[in-house]
Amino acid sequence: MACVEVSAPAHLHAGNFEFTCDETVSRCFGTIGVAVEKPRMVVRVCSSPRPDAYTVHGGRWCEELVPQARLYAERVEEEVGVSLSVELRRCYPWGVGLGARTNLALGIAAAALLLAEGGYDESRLGDLALALGRSGVSGLGFHSFTKGGLLVDAGFEPGRPGSRVPPLLYRAEPEVHIVVVLPLDPIGAVRRVKEEAESREPPRAPEELSARLARLAFTGFLCNLAAGHLREAFRALGEMNRVAGEYWARLGQRGVYCCREAEEAVELLSSTGAYAVLQSSWGPAVWAVYGREEDARAAVAEARRRLPWRLEAWYTRIDARGARLRNL
Repeated sequence: MACVEVSAPAHLHAGNFEFTCDETVSRCFGTIGVAVEKPRMVVRVCSSPRPDAYTVHGGRWCEELVPQARLYAERVEEEVGVSLSVELRRCYPWGVGLGARTNLALGIAAAALLLAEGGYDESRLGDLALALGRSGVSGLGFHSFTKGGLLVDAGFEPGRPGSRVPPLLYRAEPEVHIVVVLPLDPIGAVRRVKEEAESREPPRAPEELSARLARLAFTGFLCNLAAGHLREAFRALGEMNRVAGEYWARLGQRGVYCCREAEEAVELLSSTGAYAVLQSSWGPAVWAVYGREEDARAAVAEARRRLPWRLEAWYTRIDARGARLRNL
């Protein structure tokens, strides 16, 4: 029985920089974010089905993903023509701003292509991602899986989300240190808000908002990043994240941030010497960027000690490789 193990890095959103989405620019959204070394989605995909075709060895978060794994595998079987069994070995929660469902879909798809066709190119994997309902609006998860690094995608054409994976505009590997704080109690509520918002047509933002976001993203972030001014670059990115939160508040988010816990995490991490503190996607995951590892590790301890609710907090770095596939 031929099998492939896939280990894919989680990714963190910094936000989008185009919400007006009109014919003046002919692009919509555009996403900035990073692939990170921790946590990882690890799945084992085999070409010969077993009676227990969907098995779990990764605890609660993997168990939650079994229905989604079944849907993805069944669709991939139709597209690729290979029967699959899927074992979820290491997982993290979906719907919290870490890209779990995209990584699961891409992991199954990439493994199936390797098993059935001996390999894949990005175009083929991109077509499968779109068939699975992933990577049509934001290309961050796709490019994190295939390349890793800090990434900027070019967004999609207005009125045509899902027609292609948003193309990669920029990739870098800055030497920074990252802390992630994941509040556990708001996860269910944030998932519901996100799914309700995704079922509605997003409102067109005023041009002034998109102009402000674009200035922060390109002049503030990318130009300073190119000049090697990391503190200034990420400070601008953090402000872009906050301003983008004003737009998401119109779609049902509680405010600039998803919930009280995210607000408290942002406030605490902002006091620990971080270059920037950001909410990832709809949250509740919050992440902070530091110039020194010792400051980042101290911030993890501070978050665990001072934040008064259930949480997971960890130190990580940018993953510069993307997903690892291994024949078993």
